[in-house]
Amino acid sequence: MTPAFVPRSALAAALAALTAGAALTGCGGSGGRAATGVRTIGASARVAPGRNTSFMSAIADARHGRVYATWSRSLGEKTRVYVAASTDGGRTFGAPVWMAHDDGAGMPSLRVDDAGRVYVTWTHFDLAHLLDPKNAYSNPSWQVLARSDDAGRTFTTPVAVTTERRGGSAFGALSVAPDGHTVSAFWLDYLPVFDPRHRAVGRDAARALVATSRDGGRTFAAPVVVDRTSCVCCEPYGYTVDGRTAFALRDWQHGTARADIRDIAVVQDAAAGWTAPQHVHDDHFLLHHCPSVGPAVAVDDHGLEHVAWWTGASGRAGYWYATRRGDGSFSAPVPVERHPVAPNENNATLALDDTGTAWTATVGHGEFDASGNELKAPNAVKVYAIAPDGRVREVPAAEMSGAYPQLATLPGTLVEVRNDGTSLRARRLELDA
Repeated sequence: MTPAFVPRSALAAALAALTAGAALTGCGGSGGRAATGVRTIGASARVAPGRNTSFMSAIADARHGRVYATWSRSLGEKTRVYVAASTDGGRTFGAPVWMAHDDGAGMPSLRVDDAGRVYVTWTHFDLAHLLDPKNAYSNPSWQVLARSDDAGRTFTTPVAVTTERRGGSAFGALSVAPDGHTVSAFWLDYLPVFDPRHRAVGRDAARALVATSRDGGRTFAAPVVVDRTSCVCCEPYGYTVDGRTAFALRDWQHGTARADIRDIAVVQDAAAGWTAPQHVHDDHFLLHHCPSVGPAVAVDDHGLEHVAWWTGASGRAGYWYATRRGDGSFSAPVPVERHPVAPNENNATLALDDTGTAWTATVGHGEFDASGNELKAPNAVKVYAIAPDGRVREVPAAEMSGAYPQLATLPGTLVEVRNDGTSLRARRLELDA
């Protein structure tokens, strides 16, 4: 079961009603000694206040030695999106930038192109209106995008990705081509849920839409549906591979009379149009509502796609890893950690270093157990290295208390951003050559 959600604001309550998701904050932290694969672990640097935050992610600009973090934060009745930048490889972070001074913002996604331009999308909620007068949480919402040309110090005025205002949009993702010319925004669309003129697409399912810009995010073409039945509250993940735009998502398929199949799939923009969702693996994860956790993808210099995800499938519950072969098929999944509790309201995380090792971090448990009871023990954040041959190695020295771990790599360095319960913090793990 998915943990219960305790709303922190009117917008948080709207998201709770919309998605039946789960909020999570972390607890105190501690350090450790270096281990095989990690030469030294640096001191933690404070990024921002950590209370009432969610939807964290981090990304590295390896060409320029920069690291960026983004997150949502609830402040009373308001929810805001922030971006913080490190220009010294994750040692320190500048003051967070409040995106567009938007008090109805959430669920950000962050990407960087080869020139160092930073792109951020988020969901803007119109809290002054309702799509359904009988539903206090049916606020119209849509995706917006802003860009920074000065390493995250300032951002352009947000551009609306779509002019549609009748739908409910949430859980966005972003894909940016290396040259920054093609920018694609992905989101889950709830119009069939809120508008009685539209037929529901599936029990606890939403449509997945993509809108693409060919001018660096200044204007967007009309959105297209790339999946008619996607899980309603799991974050997708955007990336590019061999010049093609791609997104990983948690697909929805009918399972039984009481539960549905919610496995990870990818869609790509091919010459003939968007491909049908291709499952990374048929976990056959049956659930009667949303687990509130999506996948992560990283692409290496050879175009190999690496995927990490959590599943609650019977006999397979835990974190898994697979790659996509040159023929388009996925490798047999490698178990990273067996764990029955989902890391709620945050994607899995995955980063590749310059030796071909994939790094991922897991959360021992969420703030709530499967019955909605608050857990008193601190969350255990663990770091794993996955060698090119598929061997998985835990790095015990890197284990700390906290939540929402996100990873990014620079040459010879792994940067971890997490919530320790009081602050968002970052630390550098210097890697063995």
